[in-house]
Amino acid sequence: MLCSYQSLRLKGAKRRRLSMYKKILAAIENSPRGDQIFAHALELAEITKSELKLVNVLSQEEEYGPVFQGISTLDYYPALYDDLMQKYRKAWEDFLLNTRNRLENLTNQGQLRGVPTTYSQNYGSPGRTICEVAQDWEAGLIVMGHRGLKGISELIQGSASNYVMHNAKCSVLILKLPSLEE
Repeated sequence: MLCSYQSLRLKGAKRRRLSMYKKILAAIENSPRGDQIFAHALELAEITKSELKLVNVLSQEEEYGPVFQGISTLDYYPALYDDLMQKYRKAWEDFLLNTRNRLENLTNQGQLRGVPTTYSQNYGSPGRTICEVAQDWEAGLIVMGHRGLKGISELIQGSASNYVMHNAKCSVLILKLPSLEE
């Protein structure tokens, strides 16, 4: 168990208070942190007898996605640019397939544990998209990680967890996970 949810294993009236979470949305990152987020959300869904929806948001700033290796002077070399662009497109296609396969695998894990689990793969701004999907699905809780960005990095890249915390129409559980550099 990643954290102690033993206190949530309650009976009677106390158990009914937890039933407010009929639907839990887990924002799954394309990083090893995504597995930790899934484990927390799955355990909460089991305890509260909730549905679980895994949401992955792809954006241009994808931390673990393919990076275009081109430079601006490639405009003078169309054949080289086209070759690099084809490689980049292929890398994105592979990335999308791997991400979808991972979501399907996590969905199957949830279903094997008796939790009604679905997934969606979306495109756009992560914070805004997570809020929109949660509202459309009528989620009672969003579970997501926090990348730990600070200062200029957070200002430039933005913080999906900060956006969700301030704009979601439901409760939000932000998991403070160890950084991948630690």
